[in-house]
Amino acid sequence: MRKPLLLLLLFTTIVVFGQRRTYQTSRFEGEAPKIDGHLTEEAWDAVEWAGDFTQWMPFNGAIPSQRTEFKIIYDDNYLYVAINALDSVPEEIVKRMSRRDGFQGDFVEINIDSYHDYLTAYSFSATAAGVKGDEKITLDGENWDGTWDPIWYLKTSSNDKGWIAEFKIPLTQLRFSSDSVQVWGMEVKRRLYRKDERSVWQAINNEESGYVSRFGELHGLTNLQPKRQIDVTPYVVGSYEHYKEEEGSPFYDGDEWKARAGVDAKIGLTNNLTMDLTINPDFGQVEADPSEVNLSAFESYFDEKRPFFIEGRNIYEYSIEEDNSANGLFYSRRIGRSPQYYPDYDHVKIPDNTTILGAAKITGKTSKGLSIGILESVTNTEVAEVMDEGGNIEKINVEPMTNYFAGRLEQELNKGNTIIGGMLTSTNRFIKDEHLKDIPNNAQTGGLNFKHSWKDKKYSFSARLLGSRVSGDSSAMMNMQTSSRRYYQRPDSKKNRLDSTAKSLSGHAGNLNFGTNINSGWNYNAWINWRSPGLDFNDMGYLRNSDNINQGFWVGYSTPQPRGIFRRASVNMAFWNGWNFDGVHKYYGINANTRFSFTNYWNYSLGGNFSGQSNSPTHLRGGPIYILPHGVNFWTRLGTDNRKKLSFSFRYSQFRGAHSYRSKSNFAIDMTYRPMDRLKISLEPWYGINQNRQQYVSTEEFEGDDQYFLAEINQKTLMIEFRVDFSFTPDLSLQYYGQPFVSNGTYDNYKWVTDSKASYYYDRFQPVVRDEDGGIDLNGDSEADVTISDSDFKFVYFQSNMVLRWEYMPGSTVYLVWSQSRDDSDFDRDKLPFEFDEDMNHMFKVFPHDVFLVKLSYRIPI
Repeated sequence: MRKPLLLLLLFTTIVVFGQRRTYQTSRFEGEAPKIDGHLTEEAWDAVEWAGDFTQWMPFNGAIPSQRTEFKIIYDDNYLYVAINALDSVPEEIVKRMSRRDGFQGDFVEINIDSYHDYLTAYSFSATAAGVKGDEKITLDGENWDGTWDPIWYLKTSSNDKGWIAEFKIPLTQLRFSSDSVQVWGMEVKRRLYRKDERSVWQAINNEESGYVSRFGELHGLTNLQPKRQIDVTPYVVGSYEHYKEEEGSPFYDGDEWKARAGVDAKIGLTNNLTMDLTINPDFGQVEADPSEVNLSAFESYFDEKRPFFIEGRNIYEYSIEEDNSANGLFYSRRIGRSPQYYPDYDHVKIPDNTTILGAAKITGKTSKGLSIGILESVTNTEVAEVMDEGGNIEKINVEPMTNYFAGRLEQELNKGNTIIGGMLTSTNRFIKDEHLKDIPNNAQTGGLNFKHSWKDKKYSFSARLLGSRVSGDSSAMMNMQTSSRRYYQRPDSKKNRLDSTAKSLSGHAGNLNFGTNINSGWNYNAWINWRSPGLDFNDMGYLRNSDNINQGFWVGYSTPQPRGIFRRASVNMAFWNGWNFDGVHKYYGINANTRFSFTNYWNYSLGGNFSGQSNSPTHLRGGPIYILPHGVNFWTRLGTDNRKKLSFSFRYSQFRGAHSYRSKSNFAIDMTYRPMDRLKISLEPWYGINQNRQQYVSTEEFEGDDQYFLAEINQKTLMIEFRVDFSFTPDLSLQYYGQPFVSNGTYDNYKWVTDSKASYYYDRFQPVVRDEDGGIDLNGDSEADVTISDSDFKFVYFQSNMVLRWEYMPGSTVYLVWSQSRDDSDFDRDKLPFEFDEDMNHMFKVFPHDVFLVKLSYRIPI
């Protein structure tokens, strides 16, 4: 009996997953449909309903719980889509309101591969509440870009049989050929929220790789002419700032009024290539960065939030490692960065950011599979006002005029199985002031990439090779050589790379990667990457550090179907090693992670890693290599059913180092409450404790040599993120974000590093006593030989942002913004300990810095 059942299962699998389905659309005659979600126009009678969906998850290949059907028609300018989401229990349809791309509640979507290249598609989604969602899909489904916001139209309606979504998609938003007869790839999907179930028109086997390459086909498209989009969107902004008057300063009197205007434009150069322009851009409605206290020597990395640089950014993401957006050639926040020079005066008025005069980018993909990305931007010379001791006011340049360029090409071959590409960036500064010569004049970076997949994209091999060259005055090159990214001045470096006369700095990097990529089942990945000591991307990209060779292996398994109490389960494991270019084995480690989602819609994750003893070339910040003991890290997360009105997630992580050299714990709770479909309230408190007995403090000179000092830091940090989202309609929303932040740190148990590479932990340093004035006796004569200033700190900060956003017509918006910040770090010693109630009360007694802003934009289609 078992043999016939197995044969029947095999036959069913072949039938469900083995056929590529087709849908026959039709050009309609007469009056176009009115987009109201009711489908009463005769135009919809031109085609029949299509259905017979297959469950995609959780039970891949099974029959869906509810039926779904759709129709597609078109004319010369638009594609019209109707999706009928039938439901036997219509009162259980979840209609959660949100802003665009919220993907809340029940929704349906259509994915269109209008290139028919089996790699790229456009996704248009509709929730039962009428909220739009749109994403650009690339790399055969590996990359979903939610920053893409095309112009299109949507209405939904409900009835006693379910709900209907009616789409109107301008052909200007799609890229396709000029062939008289066309075939497009297509997928239609539905999410049944109450069961967290997804079904698809074209069945996709989750034990195979790929997504867009598995689409069905849309037939019946004839005599379509590619369209060009031309939109111009001027805007005006008015703002008022109120803050505490700075006593004695001629610059900060407590009030500032500002007004500005600019223009954005989107111009279709061809149907396949689009140019985006912005002149005098304004980003006043953008949420502030999260707070942090950075005790390391390395630059913090913050995500981009400005709309112009977010949209379509995937083409410019070019990192050393494919899955790591940091450590790459392009970091858009370099454009409009904070000025790099700060004048040494008591009273200074300096801009927060450099002014972007204009920016332009060209993006698109040709019918031959060539993806193109070109970005050009110019920032103005930035000027600070200062007042000298005599009361005279003068202006000083603090950032030179700078030109930024990035160019990216990538060619797909063999139906996307082979990809060859490259990228170039160039930064050119027009430096005329002597005091700005510490900044590099020019910087160029470049890279080549190759990827080949075979066995129906199950296996792949990829390679990347990158290089950089930075030039400028010798003082700028010395700053780069001695920075935390390379520390050429290290006394135990096997090769003396420090050159005070150098006028340029060059380096290279690369990555080799081999592995599998299927949607479920077993996957593995092996890699090696490197960054030479002279590598630097930081004029237009981001590089945390250089001088590293890393090798590793990862293997993981995820269940293709639910089993028992598990809807899905996965487990993975990895190990890695690292060296520098002197051949020093810097680090090694191993980790394991598991994740389970249960049939009650809860989820649980658990993981940990072991970090072996490391030889750190950066711990003493220019000093010799310092050996740090091994340590173990553990983390876990528990999440409740997020379909409910009230849901929670709990996160905890802990690190323990050998010899108790470091102990670190973090705990967070994420609470989300939806009292109604239009309102979402979330609260996320985060509390961290950091005790590090090997915290670097200072480098001091004694008897002609540099001496390095460590101390024990006890740090406590509390951060609370609070959000309120209220959607009046899909196009009118009010959002509030608030974040109180408190962090304090106290230093004691100072140590003098005596033998940084000693085998025995306690032989690496000698405890020293720091007197009340910061003096430390090193030679036993009871006299202070070096002085280390007090490093204890407390930092309180509050930031908030309230935004009323109304898209009063597609592409045209009104913003009303109120942002507030309060900060203080000037505390008496008796106020340094962490006291929650007292610190919170103090925070809200600090005089606030308020900004009120109004921004109006109006889209003019041409």
